[in-house]
Formats: sequence, C-alpha cells, structure tokens
Amino acid sequence: MADVVGLCDICGRPGSMCTCQLCGRFVCERCYEHRHSLCIECAHQKRRSDTPSHPIE
Repeated sequence: MADVVGLCDICGRPGSMCTCQLCGRFVCERCYEHRHSLCIECAHQKRRSDTPSHPIE
C-alpha cells in the first residue's frame, strides 16, 4: 500500500511511494514487491541469499 508521495529511490519516478521493510527506501509501485513488502533490490538480495550456492545432494 502506498503511503508517501515523492520520488522513487530506485528509478526516480514521481508518485505514490511504498516503504521497503528491510532498507527503508521509498519506492514506486513498479520497484516494490508487495508480496514480501520489499523493494526490488532487497527482494533480489533475499532470493540470492535463500538459494544454496551449491546443489544439495
């Protein structure tokens, strides 16, 4: 849910912003993953850290 009006900290678009629950950035709807309440950069980092670095045997 958008809660602030301003410029997106990731892409710079103006409009309604959401707040990333991990880093606190204000980001637009396009740069926010509602499912995880994270900006796309934090969501990407989270997915990378959740993936094992080598296959599980």
